[in-house]
Amino acid sequence: MTLSSYWWLLIWIFAAGLISLIVSHKDQELVMGKPEVRWSPWMALVLVLPLVFWAANRRLDFGDSGIYRAFFNGVPRGFENLGSFLDSQEKDKGYAAFELIFKTLVSDHYVWFFFF
Repeated sequence: MTLSSYWWLLIWIFAAGLISLIVSHKDQELVMGKPEVRWSPWMALVLVLPLVFWAANRRLDFGDSGIYRAFFNGVPRGFENLGSFLDSQEKDKGYAAFELIFKTLVSDHYVWFFFF
């Protein structure tokens, strides 16, 4: 992704928010005895899904994404490696176990991990 894609993301948020103010219908609900106005779930998805997609496909030099990718690529695949892998970790053993389980059961591509 280049810098221009960040601008497109901001333009999307602004345009979709403006369109949703005009087009979307809002629901009124009672929350703890007070009437609250809530966005419809569909409009919330339309506004949030591009942000999630962008976050999953972010550049590897953006923040600490490269470190997360390198750690994910270094995690072995398969449950037989779980014990020895967790013993080699000094901290964040739960996160490391989650990555190994994700890599074994879901996908070994880091973009899917970022998406999740």
